[in-house]
Amino acid sequence: MEASQDPGVGGRVSDCALEPDPVGRLSRMHRVVPHPPCDQPVAGGSEAAREARLRRMLALHFDAVWRTACRLGATPARADDVAQEAFLVASRKLEQVDPQREREFLMGVAVRLTANVRRAIAARAEVSSGCDAEAQIDPTPGPDELLERKRLREVLDSMLRSMPDDQRDVFVLCEIEGMSGPEAAVALDMPLGTVASRLHRARARFHALATRYRSRCVRAAGDAQ
Repeated sequence: MEASQDPGVGGRVSDCALEPDPVGRLSRMHRVVPHPPCDQPVAGGSEAAREARLRRMLALHFDAVWRTACRLGATPARADDVAQEAFLVASRKLEQVDPQREREFLMGVAVRLTANVRRAIAARAEVSSGCDAEAQIDPTPGPDELLERKRLREVLDSMLRSMPDDQRDVFVLCEIEGMSGPEAAVALDMPLGTVASRLHRARARFHALATRYRSRCVRAAGDAQ
C-alpha cells in the first residue's frame, strides 16, 4: 500500500520516517540473539540454517521494527529495547513463525511490546518527547534541510500522539511501514474488517489534523507579510 499524501506536511508520511543506525544495532543484535540447545528441532534442517534465517530476518526487518516502536511512542533508546526483545521472541518461537509472514510476526510483537512501554511510562508519569533522533540524521544535508526534517518529524509525531492507540497502531503499520490490510491484520491478530475500520478513522483524523496544520501555516505566512 502506498503511503498517504500529507497535504499539510508536504510529502509522503513515510518520508518523515526515522532512520536507525542499522550497522551498530545489527551488530549488537547478532551477539544477543540466542541459539537453541542442540537437541531442539531446527527449521531448515540445521543450526546453521536457523542462524542464517535469524540473520536474514535482522537484515530485512530490524529497521522497520525500530521505526515502528518509535512511531508508536517509544524513545530511540526504548525502541532499541523493543527491537531487541522482538527478535529474541522470534528466536524463541522461530519454528512457529511462518517464513512467509516473518515481518507480520515481528511487527505484531513490536506493537505489543511498545504498548507495554507506553503503559510503563504512563504509570511513572513520565513525559515522552517522542523520537527526537537528531543525532541519528545523516550529517550530510545542510542546516536548513536538517531543521526542516526535524520540524516535519515533530509535526508527524504530534499528530500520531493525538490518535487513539488502536488507530495509531494500524495507521503506522499501513501508512508509514506500507503493510497491506491483510498483513496488518495478521500482525495485530485481529479481523481484517477491524483493521479497515480503524484505518479509515485514523486516515480521517490524520487528514483533519493535517488540514488544520496547513491552515495554521497559511495564517502564519500571512501574518509575516
